[in-house]
Amino acid sequence: MTRLQWESSGDPHVPGDLAVWKDILRQKTDSTVVRDIGKHADRVKSPDELVQAMFSLARAITDVGPLQMYLTLSELDGHRPPQRRLSPETVRLLARKYSEFSNQYWIFAEFPELSDASMARFLEVAGSIDATPNTTLRGNVLGTFQANVESGKFSPPRTNPS
Repeated sequence: MTRLQWESSGDPHVPGDLAVWKDILRQKTDSTVVRDIGKHADRVKSPDELVQAMFSLARAITDVGPLQMYLTLSELDGHRPPQRRLSPETVRLLARKYSEFSNQYWIFAEFPELSDASMARFLEVAGSIDATPNTTLRGNVLGTFQANVESGKFSPPRTNPS
């Protein structure tokens, strides 16, 4: 409860929107608890009901389930100004990549001014590095990428305005 984010209306904060979280709850999983909650995802009609589902997920023994995603993404979104909250598409992407890259998500909390496009680009680049078959090359590229991110030289590609 101490990590739960609240809206000014008194409702629990929902990163993205309820539709995204219904999809997240329905994701394929090995956890019986998560599957059982996911079967009833269509019944989630309000932020309060989503939080109730998240409480039920506290029984699931996992490091990468919907509850962990919700807490992490709520924390990330809570550091961002209201006009720059995570979009539903970004929440969906971050949830889909959670098992692979959640340990790196905390860097997004340190830089709340990052755009959704920057986060998506980070995951795209990190995914391509992770897919490099040569372990020595992957390690070298990963080190260079990490140094660029830490120095602030990583940014999404610029688009041509014309």
